Amino acid sequence: MTTVSIITNKDFHYLDHLAPLSALLKIPLIVTDEDIFHQAKTYYPDLETIYVESHLFVQYLIKHAEKIISCLTRPYLELLFILFPLEYQKMEFVWCPHGLSDKGRNSSFFEPLLQENALLLYGPKMKELLKEKNLLKKQKVVEVGNYRFEYFNKHKSFYKKVIEEKLQKFSDQNPIVLYAPTWEDYEANSSLHIVFEKLLKSFPPNFNLVVKLHPNTLRKQDYRKEMLMLQFEDKPNIMFLHDFPCIYPLIDYVDRYLGDFSSIGYDFLTYQKPMYFLTDKTKSDAPLFSCGEIFHDINSEALKNIFHSDPKIDTTIRKDLYSNCFNQEENWKQKI
Repeated sequence: MTTVSIITNKDFHYLDHLAPLSALLKIPLIVTDEDIFHQAKTYYPDLETIYVESHLFVQYLIKHAEKIISCLTRPYLELLFILFPLEYQKMEFVWCPHGLSDKGRNSSFFEPLLQENALLLYGPKMKELLKEKNLLKKQKVVEVGNYRFEYFNKHKSFYKKVIEEKLQKFSDQNPIVLYAPTWEDYEANSSLHIVFEKLLKSFPPNFNLVVKLHPNTLRKQDYRKEMLMLQFEDKPNIMFLHDFPCIYPLIDYVDRYLGDFSSIGYDFLTYQKPMYFLTDKTKSDAPLFSCGEIFHDINSEALKNIFHSDPKIDTTIRKDLYSNCFNQEENWKQKI
């Protein structure tokens, strides 16, 4: 059976999930956006990427694919095939998650997964969530573990050169902090609108700051955000990292993490490095927050002093949470 993975439109946030997976499975990634195609060719060295114009996309899939792996759920894909219902019925669809976080647990986001032929899950934590929601029925389930970290390690020397070039602005040896907030969804989980200006204005000079905004945040027109980036882009210890989809090369290189409900927080558990979380008191019970220091009172003075003492790292808590999040079953590639 011919298997492909797909990214439609400008869904940049799916690239670092489907590209490593496709490369490890040795299947092509089909995209309809030229910028995504360029990033895939640039940052995933052994990936076969195929660009197809949007108006030819469905016909291409009908001709070349029998099984489709996507981060979109089946109802969205059904709309793509609306003019080809018979061909759609013959297809198999495999859902790939695009990160693990504590968002969306009380929403109906996961309900469409009932319609999938197969689900790729990171491990027990995600599996238990779907069981609680009574969403595991007849679908085949494959626990793929932290395959993105596996892919990163396979190409570590390549990524080391890439990330050093990306962050060459920081010529000193000061610790690097990664601020990677989630996007402003309907649950209001992002810290960006609350702390962005304060963080940039009060960030201490003896640290370096990398700001990596979510692609959905970048896509949304926001005059204030764009003016702040213009105002601080020339500051020697602050940089805004855009058009770089790879997460593990970045978190491998930096020294500390500052975030909220972004899935990058769970990726950061791979390393025993300090983590800081910005959230309000009503949302401080997220499992990930037990692995770092939580800040509720987010003012300029607090942000200035936040990094001067390292939070205690309970390695046992981190390792237990990580093993509950990521588990790779034997022969997982052959089971997809």
